[in-house]
Amino acid sequence: MGRRKKRDGDPNRAVGYVRVSTDDQELSPDAQRHQLETWCAREGVDLVAVHVDQGVSGAAELGKRPGLAEAIADLPVQRAGVLIVAKLDRLARDVSKNAAIEHLVAENGAKIRTTDGVANNDSPEGQLLRNMMGAFAQYERELIAMRTQVALASKRRNGKRWNCRAPIGFRWVNGELATDPVEQRAVDTICSLRAEGYSFAAITEALNESPSYYPPRGSRWHATTVCRVLAQCERRSS
Repeated sequence: MGRRKKRDGDPNRAVGYVRVSTDDQELSPDAQRHQLETWCAREGVDLVAVHVDQGVSGAAELGKRPGLAEAIADLPVQRAGVLIVAKLDRLARDVSKNAAIEHLVAENGAKIRTTDGVANNDSPEGQLLRNMMGAFAQYERELIAMRTQVALASKRRNGKRWNCRAPIGFRWVNGELATDPVEQRAVDTICSLRAEGYSFAAITEALNESPSYYPPRGSRWHATTVCRVLAQCERRSS
């Protein structure tokens, strides 16, 4: 027996969805909500509910978007035929994710609409435009990620500060890495003991036996820290 198709919702009732990521504040939740309300008032559509994902990237997996899940689930509850967003990239910055969301929305008897009009054409041309917009959003996201990686790599190569903690054996001085003689003593000992065949646990125990000579950054040395120091030395020597 086939699964019964869900009844289409009322096109004059809409559920709104708002998303703001931690690195994209161009549209605040209030600004997006205002756009949804303005669009609904102009189109004669009742905005019956609004769901929000705060601090969630458009690249996040759908399972990590509770606001979006609630918005889609609310469509049949509210008998709404429209899921309204300010822009298509508020749903996702990925073509495949946008397609999956559109499918889920359709399964729940509704269509996606955007206040900028991009998603409001159900023709093949409209679908092509949505795919193109999704592709551009995905490209932009990947480009930003790549630029970030390049910038971090450049700072690491030039010894510039690129995160809040300096590697073991170093400290930040005026934004640049400088050798920390006390910590470097521990680094040299770790590398020497490892070269002699000592295990991570044995090296850790040796350091913790002389905390005044090998002061740890925390309460004590840990095997994970020893492992990190050794990896750090291997990277510098390669």
